[in-house]
Amino acid sequence: MKRLTEKEIIEKLRAIDLRPLELNGRAVEPYLPFGDLGSKYRPDALIDITWKTKTFQFATEIKIVSTPKLIDEAIWQLTYYLESFKNRRSEESFYPLIVAPYLNDSLLADLTAREISGIDLSGNIALVVPDELLFSRNGRPNKYPSGDPIKNVYRWSSSVVARVFLSKPEYATVGEVHHEIISRGGKTSMGTVSKVLKTMEDDLFISRSSGTIRIIDAKGLLSKLAENYRAKGSRRTRIKVADPEKFLQGLTRNCDRNGILFAIDKPQQYTVCPTVGELTKIYLENIDKGLEDIEFEDTDRFANVEILETAEPSYYFDRRFVDGTYYTSALQTYLDLMNGGKREHEVAQQLADRILGEIA
Repeated sequence: MKRLTEKEIIEKLRAIDLRPLELNGRAVEPYLPFGDLGSKYRPDALIDITWKTKTFQFATEIKIVSTPKLIDEAIWQLTYYLESFKNRRSEESFYPLIVAPYLNDSLLADLTAREISGIDLSGNIALVVPDELLFSRNGRPNKYPSGDPIKNVYRWSSSVVARVFLSKPEYATVGEVHHEIISRGGKTSMGTVSKVLKTMEDDLFISRSSGTIRIIDAKGLLSKLAENYRAKGSRRTRIKVADPEKFLQGLTRNCDRNGILFAIDKPQQYTVCPTVGELTKIYLENIDKGLEDIEFEDTDRFANVEILETAEPSYYFDRRFVDGTYYTSALQTYLDLMNGGKREHEVAQQLADRILGEIA
């Protein structure tokens, strides 16, 4: 979907239903009567909102996209501007408000905690006037999804750009980030790396300053990857093997000979985890070639190996070669555990502590 302009956002805001609140009087005005207080910055609009018989005036920043970085900039601008205005001892009171096509629940909660109001065109709202008004309505879906070429940089193949910062936290150039990804088995272009880095910077997961690109919110990035993770495969099968060690030797040999990738998902490689009754999960690019001339029973009954056939490169990114075979990275294992139930989540937390501790 094409991004709205500030003018279009203002026009749509005029028609939005905020009941039981009401946009009235000046409603939306592109000019603030009290000038710029010696600064080149001035808010985008002045909005009057009425609750019962009380009208509140909001100095407003319009954002065509609501990335955390842009929202932070808007908060700083409005706060500084209104502090300057307040110091003039005017009888009028203005409160900060941010308007965007969409503000998710997390952003609205953050705004509320900082006593900043927010309204989006999707019907979500958080109005805060200290000691006078607190009104919120959230959970409504995004009516204005981004039209960017990479719709979700934290999922599938493009996610390797974010993942590499949880292995090595700092780089000198975009080219160095790209080289690190390739060296760990990733497949992506310099163009994709640049686009993903821009999004990560806007989302305040990385910073670029003094000639470095470094992670600044590892815990938040780890949560973002888990939130967006989805299993992806073309075929899934369960089998029973009599000799697991011999089976893995044969699988490794077939994959090397046919030039295909595989990785075993084994949480015990990285953290304490029960093994009794657990299936050995394996990601494999081609099941037929990988299992050539290997003895196994294709059955769900007492199966001890589960294979997901997938060409998705992120599964194999940064895989580890241990004792003659390949295992998924600690990060991939964590994401798989977070895709499971309560017990898996408990193990995942231990693994998260390890991942974050190693890059602290």
